Amino acid sequence: MFVKPEYWIVQDEVSGEGSHTYDQQWHFAVNAGIAKDPVTQSFHTGYSTGGNLLIVPANPSALASKSTEFYLATKRMAADPQGEVLAKGWRFTKSGPAPQTFEVVLYPYSGPAAPPMSVTPVAVVDADPREVAALAVKIRDLID
Repeated sequence: MFVKPEYWIVQDEVSGEGSHTYDQQWHFAVNAGIAKDPVTQSFHTGYSTGGNLLIVPANPSALASKSTEFYLATKRMAADPQGEVLAKGWRFTKSGPAPQTFEVVLYPYSGPAAPPMSVTPVAVVDADPREVAALAVKIRDLID
């Protein structure tokens, strides 16, 4: 969901049966300079100029957050290993019975410093929590 004009809320639900480990992965360009906030489990790109992206999970205590690596094709339809480079990404991981939900806020910003931001789940009353989600998004001193 796009909350104009500032940010996006992404809700991924993984369904299935039984108990498993679930991953939500984010891939970035080779030079993205990804950095983690150990308190909020959020991460952001680290371009010194231009646009950056801050990704903040809604329930950081329910997941693990760590960098990951993946191969990025440098040429379209490249079939040989020389057409790929190793790039950095990010992985949120949860374990438990299905279904599992990942809720994150994507906040684009300019410059090298990520703004102070937090995302907190809000209790939903008189609705099925599998169908409705509510989040308090605090950016600097403003709360949505």
